[in-house]
Amino acid sequence: MTNEERDIITQFITRVSGAQQAQPAFGGSVPATRQALPPVDPQADRLIADLMTRYPDSRYRLTQLAFVQEQALNEAQNRIQRLEWELQQAQQAAQQAQQQPRGGGGFFSGLFGGGARSAPPPQQGGGWGQGGP
Repeated sequence: MTNEERDIITQFITRVSGAQQAQPAFGGSVPATRQALPPVDPQADRLIADLMTRYPDSRYRLTQLAFVQEQALNEAQNRIQRLEWELQQAQQAAQQAQQQPRGGGGFFSGLFGGGARSAPPPQQGGGWGQGGP
């Protein structure tokens, strides 16, 4: 285990335990967000402790699983935020495009996509594979 892995594990266990962490002296650009954890159910805690004693490898595997899932959740949240931002940008671009004056243009505007052309209407029946010509 590297020192970096030791720090990651220590920070993760400290965070999920609900213990107060010392704030770094340099501060941070993002304020820490802490939610109050629910109280520990004594019966459930005893059962978990017994099971951890009976299956000692479960401590390692459970910690690893929870950490990996937390990282995956963070990545998913970041992806959602990026996709929402991209959607907002696309909606703004579409809105701006609708507000721009249409028509006119220069001599070659229709040739190079500057003219406003409507799409041809879809064909009704008689197409390929429908018994047509």
